[in-house]
Amino acid sequence: MAKRETGKREETADVTAQVLEELSELRQEVRLAIEAASNAAYRLMDADGLCQAMRIS
Repeated sequence: MAKRETGKREETADVTAQVLEELSELRQEVRLAIEAASNAAYRLMDADGLCQAMRIS
């Protein structure tokens, strides 16, 4: 029974490590996407800003 518990602990630790690694990768991707968006030469307008720019109500 002790072997089975140890095996489950190791399996849980492996899954936890894998999830943490994937979260780290996703965090890096999000950081890069935010940096790319903030460095964009253009900004998207909302409906109000577009109407003001086109001088329509």
